[in-house]
Amino acid sequence: MLLGIKWYQYVWNDEVRQATKQPHVSAIVLLQHLSLFGHTARMPDKARRILTASLPDDWRPPGRPHVTWFKTIQQEQKSKNLSLNETIDMAQNPQFSRDCCQRLALTVVHA
Repeated sequence: MLLGIKWYQYVWNDEVRQATKQPHVSAIVLLQHLSLFGHTARMPDKARRILTASLPDDWRPPGRPHVTWFKTIQQEQKSKNLSLNETIDMAQNPQFSRDCCQRLALTVVHA
């Protein structure tokens, strides 16, 4: 029996998460988003141009989500006062990028 919790006991998810020292799911998702951004930013020049291209607001077909992967990245950039070019420059060093992503995920956990 993990943590000594029985199936019939009422336990908050936050209590279990703190006892197991697991991050929030949102932090894990954010870490994966930023990791994918880092991989994309380190690709050859053609892929990076596609990443930095601006699209019209109505490019998305009807019924598709309004919040995209890239909009999530842009929101994180704004919250850290970074431009797209600064973020791409940071992503060029994989170890530095990985460390920054993990620190960001930790700040989400403790927020």
